[in-house]
Amino acid sequence: MTRGLIPPELVEEIKDRTDIVNLVESYVPLTKKGRNFWGLCPFHLEDTPSFSVSPDKQIYYCFGCHKGGNAINFLMEYEHLSFPEALEKLAERAGIALPEKEMSPREKQFYDERRKLIAINESAMGYFCDMLSRSPMALEYLDRRGISPEMREKFALGYATGSWDGLKLHLKKEGFSEPDMVKAGVISRSESGRFFDRFRNRLMFPIWNEKGKVIAFVGRIIDDSQSAKYVNTEETILYHKKNNLYALNFAKGPIRDKEETVLMEGNLDVVSAHQFGVTNAVAPQGTALTEEQVKTLKRYCSRVYLAYDSDNAGKKATLKNMDLLIKHGFRVYVMEMPEGMDPDDVFHKLGLEAWNQQKEKSLSYMEYKIKVVFSSHNKDTAEGKADIVTELGPSLFALKDPVERSEYIRRIAEGLDIDEKLLHIDMQRKASQNRTDWGRDVILETKKRNKGLELAKEYVLRTAIENSDVFDEVEAANHWNFLTNAIHRAIIDIIRDHRQDYSWHFRDLADLAPEELKNGILSFGLQENETMTPNDATLFKDCWKQIRKEELNEQLKNLTQAIKNLANQENQEKMEGLLRKFDKIQQELRKI
Repeated sequence: MTRGLIPPELVEEIKDRTDIVNLVESYVPLTKKGRNFWGLCPFHLEDTPSFSVSPDKQIYYCFGCHKGGNAINFLMEYEHLSFPEALEKLAERAGIALPEKEMSPREKQFYDERRKLIAINESAMGYFCDMLSRSPMALEYLDRRGISPEMREKFALGYATGSWDGLKLHLKKEGFSEPDMVKAGVISRSESGRFFDRFRNRLMFPIWNEKGKVIAFVGRIIDDSQSAKYVNTEETILYHKKNNLYALNFAKGPIRDKEETVLMEGNLDVVSAHQFGVTNAVAPQGTALTEEQVKTLKRYCSRVYLAYDSDNAGKKATLKNMDLLIKHGFRVYVMEMPEGMDPDDVFHKLGLEAWNQQKEKSLSYMEYKIKVVFSSHNKDTAEGKADIVTELGPSLFALKDPVERSEYIRRIAEGLDIDEKLLHIDMQRKASQNRTDWGRDVILETKKRNKGLELAKEYVLRTAIENSDVFDEVEAANHWNFLTNAIHRAIIDIIRDHRQDYSWHFRDLADLAPEELKNGILSFGLQENETMTPNDATLFKDCWKQIRKEELNEQLKNLTQAIKNLANQENQEKMEGLLRKFDKIQQELRKI
């Protein structure tokens, strides 16, 4: 059985019976300030609370990283759940039973195959662990590398012997077919049709997904007899190399708690890191990070320490990966390993204290970039200086903090012995030639308006958003033209377009909005003036009067100009018409 299609009315009931403040407070400490609750954002690193939760509107929004939504969105973002998974968890909290349905034959086949391949991997993992206990050479290798028995058990380290069919025979005894073993990626098939073990004479590392299911393996040589240092499971329906980070299933909790991760090059580096208490360490499947892996990390933290090997390959990977991380909004720091050493060496030869000292000496993204670029050019020549500026410009202007950017411009100017102001201008020009999109995703209209009038407009709009009678009253009078802000006008359009689906509750407004408007709408929802009581009939009437006065005064201003323009023309009939309009508007103003 699987969850059936959840009716919209049941989704609404789950929302109605979920208090977003109680939900968020179970993950994030909140403090009440005015009508809203505030806390440190769980989705990015910050020192001053910019994360706001509204009990009235049942929404949250961070004014720092711009993430926001309703209770379902929060759970999806924080727990990394799909929409149905988040809904199921909230339904359980609220004591609401969700409908179930029978799987279609196609769905059943897909899920059955996934379960079967995971079972094959689990059985293979047990086999490799058993083989490790029987291999003196592999055990001696782990002893030599300093890997403790606890870590061997935690990471389920194993060994693939030199047998061509040891694993295959084991899995056949467990009832698995050879074609399914091939689908799982643990057995290969020759051109002649012969099945044989994919991994031989290798230390075996199981690869888990985020939910802790074994989906693949990495095999590492323990001597110099083979050319390929690592062999991975081939791509399967369970495993896509570009999507997975080694040890994330163990590290995701510590990463979220520390709000940072340490990215390493090899699996043994990660195992050693966890052994020494650095439990937020992970590794990509290879030196190069992928977009998919970076997006996965972004769900857990916003700060990354790169701890790659000190060789040329490690330095090259560091430069490439740090640019990708910066592109996705991470704070990036580089831990430079002592010459000829990797993280595993530092832990076992120098100890945890030495590791912590290296971490304290980490270079920021631009510090490392400046160091590398300066060392690769002759800064004493005009040509070398120009090359340095050209190479650093785009990276420098990728920094979002202008204060940080200015500080690095000062350092570069000092290092090159050139004028700081001229350097700033030149870097701006060079960076602008390379950048593709330096604008905001949504550009909001901004006009200088009387603050009181703007507050009045916002109050009328906020009241109409959650009161269909007020909305219809203003709509019938065709008076929404008083809204000049792009987001405000978009809100009205959304309500008009989704009138049948709209629940007259602010929490659902962002769900109906186009993606590019969601953040603007959520921000508007949580920027409510604390002195203006919601749904106050007298206050609403006063605000509406103020708006009407503004509209009528603007009309009088336009009529006055039109009358002046007509003064020198002999058109008595038109003049009388304008004067009648003028008098009518004045009478309406006096009534307000």
